Amino acid sequence: DPAWRAWGEVADGRGMAGRGHVLGVTARQLAARQVAGWEADHEAREVGEVLMKRRAGLVVECRYASNARNVAVEAKALGMLGYPVNATLCTDDREVDDLLNEGHMDEVIRQTVAAGVPPVKAVQMATRNAALFLGLKDRGSLRAGSLADIVLVRDLEAFAADAVFIGGELCAEGGRLLADIRGPATEMEARNTVHAKSEPRREASRIPAAGCRARPNALSLQEGDPLHTALLY
Repeated sequence: DPAWRAWGEVADGRGMAGRGHVLGVTARQLAARQVAGWEADHEAREVGEVLMKRRAGLVVECRYASNARNVAVEAKALGMLGYPVNATLCTDDREVDDLLNEGHMDEVIRQTVAAGVPPVKAVQMATRNAALFLGLKDRGSLRAGSLADIVLVRDLEAFAADAVFIGGELCAEGGRLLADIRGPATEMEARNTVHAKSEPRREASRIPAAGCRARPNALSLQEGDPLHTALLY
């Protein structure tokens, strides 16, 4: 596919990792995308799919998002492979309330451990493995010359942060934020920010349908994996 090849050439020319996310590909389709520069994938809902992508040399990004939670399947497959170094953790889409109430990568680590991955391996997937894949040589491990971004925890399974250091500076401790949070600083962030004129209300999203005879479609969502939908009517 010329489009896939062009995409791979752009990523390679910029020194970036080529990533593509596709469900249900055959081995032949997978090989074609790899030739075009595809290096990683976070779509996997069956053990066999994880095994095929990993054995083909792809980096498997195990996902625990707000809308798709696949780490249980991926953990089973990775256990069969001995937890290879080219497996990482990711969130993909994460809703604001989930970030607040559950967490971000810390929650992914907890869920990965709960799915059966040894705690040290789960932490390695979220840190060292990801840094190696992305070519970030200045982070991912505790050593001289690396960024001093450090999370201190008492229990690797519970993975509740006691203290967080960013660039060597203590930014959070005991669940309290100690550093100031700066707002958007770039033109793009300011331009893409929504400025609501009033508080959002449910009534504002309602569409009047008086006298309308149209029959809208309805989709069903699978528990734990709403990206898979079925048309009800």
